[in-house]
Amino acid sequence: ILTTHYIFEAEELCDRVAIMDKGEIISCDTVDKLRSNLQKYDSFSIMCSEIESDLIDELQTHENILSCNYLNETLKVTTDKLRISIDFTLRLLRREGKEIYSVNTDEYSLEDVFTKMTGNGGA
Repeated sequence: ILTTHYIFEAEELCDRVAIMDKGEIISCDTVDKLRSNLQKYDSFSIMCSEIESDLIDELQTHENILSCNYLNETLKVTTDKLRISIDFTLRLLRREGKEIYSVNTDEYSLEDVFTKMTGNGGA
């Protein structure tokens, strides 16, 4: 058992996390499950060189990708399995020789989860 006020430490070191508010455990689970309780689907965006429509079609055939679109050098993807979908997408873009400039996700951090669950940021 690790007790800490450093949320990043709990996120890195623990398999399961209990979130406490005013001395009460309000939730206890894996970090991934705590995140998914707040947000059913994740999304990510990749800034990259031009993508053809057939590559978008191939992305949309992946079982975990729910939607994707490309506009102004930015590929936006909604998924139910963030890490698997990012890996698949990056491999596909590299295979096609696309330049990748950046990758961003909307994944909640454990601190975001804590703040949303307690409603007061721990105050």
